[in-house]
Amino acid sequence: MDGLALLTDKGIDEQVAKDFIAVWKSQKAPLTMTALGRIERETNKAGWTFEDVIRLCAEKGWRGFEAKWLQEDRNQSLRAAGVPAGLVGYGVIYLIAKNARKINLSH
Repeated sequence: MDGLALLTDKGIDEQVAKDFIAVWKSQKAPLTMTALGRIERETNKAGWTFEDVIRLCAEKGWRGFEAKWLQEDRNQSLRAAGVPAGLVGYGVIYLIAKNARKINLSH
């Protein structure tokens, strides 16, 4: 079974599948059942849909995917937003608290 059929049989949009396969071809790598199996396992860990992960991989030029990359990307975004390194785990809460002082809630 070719890569396009493997992906579309799993419910991936045809264009997204073609784009993902193009990433693999550009890196001179065969798309195998084993590789897709790993991506599916990591997709489940991340709590995303398989299509969303395949789309993300195609967009970012990734041949593979690991759930921890999403957390690392989130942490990097929080640090860029000004959250101190020691508080990255509390990132959203920190940003809300930091910005709450700027909001006047009294009418």
